Amino acid sequence: MKLFLSLFFHQHLVQMYFFNTSILMVPCGSLEYYNSNLVGWSQYFVTIDEMCNVILTVTSSNDTMGTVLGSGEYEYGTNAILTAIPNEGFHFLNWNDGNTDNPRSIVLKNDTTFVATFALDSYTITVISANDSMGTVSGGGEYEVGAEVTITATPNEGYLFANWNDGNTDNPRIITLTRDTTFIANFALDSYTITVISANDSMGTVSGGGEYEVGTEVTITATPNEGYRFVSWNDGNIDNPRTITVIVDTTYVATFEEGVGIESRDILSELTFYPNPTRGIITLSRNDIQKVEVMDATGKVVMIVDNKNVIDLSKLTKGYYTLRITTAEGVAIRKVIRN
Repeated sequence: MKLFLSLFFHQHLVQMYFFNTSILMVPCGSLEYYNSNLVGWSQYFVTIDEMCNVILTVTSSNDTMGTVLGSGEYEYGTNAILTAIPNEGFHFLNWNDGNTDNPRSIVLKNDTTFVATFALDSYTITVISANDSMGTVSGGGEYEVGAEVTITATPNEGYLFANWNDGNTDNPRIITLTRDTTFIANFALDSYTITVISANDSMGTVSGGGEYEVGTEVTITATPNEGYRFVSWNDGNIDNPRTITVIVDTTYVATFEEGVGIESRDILSELTFYPNPTRGIITLSRNDIQKVEVMDATGKVVMIVDNKNVIDLSKLTKGYYTLRITTAEGVAIRKVIRN
């Protein structure tokens, strides 16, 4: 229970508060008077204190981060309001006594100083993959305002990074933080270029080249002009049309030749040779060989052997080669691997 009493004594306003230990509050400048034996108040109170004006000092720990309100001179017991105002990009953290109220109300009984502490704002960068099976992302988290953050999209095998949700295609990408932001990485199936070329446009044409997504089955075709026939592709394959599965950028060169029609290509189906692959020497299964022409992957003839069924390829570099074998019965095309 608190008892408040106001009276005039010797032309001074006296306010008395009675607590468990009695305290007398007297006007500012009259403490000596009320403590004197002449007045005699000291025999009734344990403590006599003055009600003088008090000074409230409110400061910012860093003026570039924020400002404060509330400093001034106040009457004893006044309920004062102190306020911390952060500048753009910053936020109020706490007062020097650990209190986090803002604005803050205090009852003034003594000269007091309060210091407001501010800190840089922090924002959240959220980085997401539009499809986790196509690729992953990194760089998300909480950062202070103004921080430069690097975000990265990493495509899985068989896929490529397309763009971010705002259309930007930088990867990795550096962003300056100004607010909470979400970035979504879009991926797509990887694409490769299939290039199809005729070794000699006067002998024949080709089709099927272009850009395709990885895993696509593509048909390439070599079409000989009149009086010519398709011989093989640069890797020794003789399929025409030919179906390939796209996995990397690849170039296919079609080789043509004059002479017999395409239907005679395999009339010597029983003609074989061994070993294949070979380190050099191969033996043909027929003895009536008139000529063997050896062509590299580009279709260039790199060796000609006449009237022999034993061929030495040891001087050739390792790789795929095509054999054009001529007999009295016709021409056969075979492929061989030199290793």
